[in-house]
Amino acid sequence: MTAILGLFSMTALAQSQTPRKPQVSAELTRMGDTAHLEFKGLKNWQYDVQKQGPKKVVLTIPPVDTASLTRLQGFSDSLIQGVEVNKQAADGNYQISFQLTQPDVESFDYLTDDPSRLILDFYRKAAPVAKPAAPKGGTAANKPAPKKTASVKETPEGEYKELAKPERKPAGDEFLTGEDDAGGKNPPVSLQSGIFDGGDDNYSRFHIKDYEIREEAIISSRHNVYLPFPILKMKVSQLDQLMEQTPEYIINPKDNRENKEARLLLTLFERKRYAVFLKTYEYFINKYPDSEYNEIVKSLAAHVYLSRWKKEGKATDFEQARAIYLEQIQKFPGSPIREHNYMVIGFAQMERGDALATLQTFQGFIKNYPTSPDIPQVRKALAEAYLILRKYDEATAEYESIIKDFPKSTHAQEARYRLGDVNFTKADFSGAIRSYETALKDLPAQERVYPNADFNMAEARFWQKDFKKSLDGYIQFVNLYPNHDFGGYALTRIGELLEILGADQRRVMGAFLESYFRFPTHPGAKVARIRMLSRQMRGMKTKELKKALEEIEEIAQNLDLRGMKEFTTLMVSEGLTHRGEYKPALESLISYYQKNPTSANLDSFKSRILRNIANELQDEVQKGRFMDVLEFYSQYSETWLKNSGRIDVPFFIGGAYEHAGAFSEAEKIYRAALEQRTRIVGTHEEKEKAVQEHLPSVDTLNLRLAASLVQDRDYIGAFQHLKVIGAGQGLSPAETIERVQLSAIIAEQKNDHVRAREALQELAKKWQGDPALMAPVHLKLAQTFLKLGDAKTAEAHADKVLQAEGGEVVIADKVIADTLNVKAEALVAQKRELGAVESYLKLLERFEAKLPLSSVRYKVGQILFDRGDFKGANEIWQRLEGTPNDFLWKVGKEKLENAKWQDDYNKYTGRIPAMVTEKNQQEKKR
Repeated sequence: MTAILGLFSMTALAQSQTPRKPQVSAELTRMGDTAHLEFKGLKNWQYDVQKQGPKKVVLTIPPVDTASLTRLQGFSDSLIQGVEVNKQAADGNYQISFQLTQPDVESFDYLTDDPSRLILDFYRKAAPVAKPAAPKGGTAANKPAPKKTASVKETPEGEYKELAKPERKPAGDEFLTGEDDAGGKNPPVSLQSGIFDGGDDNYSRFHIKDYEIREEAIISSRHNVYLPFPILKMKVSQLDQLMEQTPEYIINPKDNRENKEARLLLTLFERKRYAVFLKTYEYFINKYPDSEYNEIVKSLAAHVYLSRWKKEGKATDFEQARAIYLEQIQKFPGSPIREHNYMVIGFAQMERGDALATLQTFQGFIKNYPTSPDIPQVRKALAEAYLILRKYDEATAEYESIIKDFPKSTHAQEARYRLGDVNFTKADFSGAIRSYETALKDLPAQERVYPNADFNMAEARFWQKDFKKSLDGYIQFVNLYPNHDFGGYALTRIGELLEILGADQRRVMGAFLESYFRFPTHPGAKVARIRMLSRQMRGMKTKELKKALEEIEEIAQNLDLRGMKEFTTLMVSEGLTHRGEYKPALESLISYYQKNPTSANLDSFKSRILRNIANELQDEVQKGRFMDVLEFYSQYSETWLKNSGRIDVPFFIGGAYEHAGAFSEAEKIYRAALEQRTRIVGTHEEKEKAVQEHLPSVDTLNLRLAASLVQDRDYIGAFQHLKVIGAGQGLSPAETIERVQLSAIIAEQKNDHVRAREALQELAKKWQGDPALMAPVHLKLAQTFLKLGDAKTAEAHADKVLQAEGGEVVIADKVIADTLNVKAEALVAQKRELGAVESYLKLLERFEAKLPLSSVRYKVGQILFDRGDFKGANEIWQRLEGTPNDFLWKVGKEKLENAKWQDDYNKYTGRIPAMVTEKNQQEKKR
């Protein structure tokens, strides 16, 4: 035995003194818009990717075989200009340098588990997509709206009459059409944006064959959490069009002040000087409450208030507009613009989410204008309002009414496609699928017109767990609508479905990557980004991990999707698990579980909690920390692990006892685990546990029992368990070696030796509106970064809030005050005390009379005091005298007096010769 150990030691020494033999092979290919580099040959990957300068990426990796290096060095395309290899990197690694063709080429690396692969993709960062200018005269899908819908003009008698009323098509005519300019049925695919790939125009890269589907992947997905994506609803509201097609208001000139002021209002309105208009309007209404121009003037004001509400979202503006429109409808029943006003306020109420008011308004419209050409569109609005109120039968009745009363119109066709939306909204997914399928069967040409059917049907099938058909449905959607805004959702769901069905991780990550760089600002793409970051956490350094977690948190705070907090908690814990940081992942999961006892996904959290407990136990066992294993197990044995039914946890505990020398205790645990494991062989439960647990094989448990019995010198019992193992197909290569070693020990009495054999296994990213609306967000970021210790970034976010002041949107005083405070704290953290004092003084100057800021005043004085500016500190602190926080003034005053006494004392001692001499001697010694 000693000779064998000596041989092993000599072999290890020889290996340490010779270059590492290449085990890694590589292949670099072009996949669509991506240069795809794939490495294989290792189970555990130790690598590093660094970008050096704008056009160079360096990969540090274990040695790569010569044939692969030759292929890499001969590769070049539109993304990679050349490849260089340095075989003399640290620790025997190779450095592969990729010279990029452009600075906007980015790289993305990730690992796959089964089979074990390292993937490095290169792709060009997507440029912002500019909206194409409309051709002169417009197109079928982008047609300039008529400038006016009706004209209102004052008559000599002081009344108003309807002038020319250009024909306005019902809003349904503005829905997306599938015809091109030539009237063809197949619209040309845009090559400027969207997800069209000239190398794969049918998106076959996303399809999966039946034989590629893996049952274990589907089982694994049952404990995952997926975000419900919003229903794709085709727009009902015509508010934007109606506000664009304002009536033409005319006021005949008269030689009186009232007429001139009314015409001034009309001029201000036409020039869109809305702020001045409203001030002048208030003056006019107060001065002329019964003006003959009231209808025109108030109609103008209603439009202005509604425009401001659309832009700024202030409820007061909406209420002002609503009140005026309703007054106009009631007061002027014969007005030529009454129908227009009805429609405007009805759709405005719909966009605000006031379903009941929408119903009341449009029911009144139908009563007053039963023959209006807008009746179908109004009925769609009624159906939408009923859906908001969860009155599904009534919504269905409205669509059926459109189908019955307007059978040959496009409105009837649209209603057929909308019927499925009702079932989808009430989560009747089977009914939704039947309704959409009927519409597609009866009106196949309209599939290219109404995108809701394919998308919503695919989403319905996803929640019915009909994953293959759901995937096909999403692929059909991106085929027909390559530029649709919901493409971000569709591509992300495609990636999730590929993973559920067991596709190779390269295809899964490819779908997520495409979603993210094709639709970088879309909520669906942000979900894909979170999934990519979670997967990529395994190879991240500490700083990169911190940045990734911050990005995930920022996405979660700004993404309005139901279940985001749950989703991000699970994705972060999953990423930490990939890194081997099981305890932090466990703490996060348990914290969320305890704080959200009513969550519908508690089973998913519990599954991951148990998995991470098992992961930690396994990790400690593998590191040889057997006492730590038992201590960690005791923390959860009576809580999470109690009656869990897991087999892997007892297996790990048995291993801890075995390696701690308690062989009899280990034997008992192994026997119980073996009995439980044998009972489920060949059952569905075995498949479930094989996915959810580190399930030991029957052979492994027999091996562990044999090893324990050998240690207890029960060679006959050990031999029986080894005999049961037989060829040992359920053992790992390491276990196979151990089996041979145990057999050798047992066979020493028989002089029967078996050669051990070894085997290897293969494992596996705007806001563009008013900056003032973002002020609270930047404040929160500033506070967050300050807590994280990033004072410079905190200051930058605080400055963004302060720079946004002065616009039409007023930022709340509390937001500004908190921003000035956090900026000052950030400056203090950067040791820029004078800048901090300036920020604090601005805060005091603006808000001390409104907010309790005594502590801030004291803090400013303390900064000045610490800098030796006693006069400045006194001026600041003295303002606290006589206030409810007078004690702060007393504390500051005492500090100033002590400082003055010390200063006077130093001056006094400086005049005494002996003291001066002693002081000089002390300074010389120093």
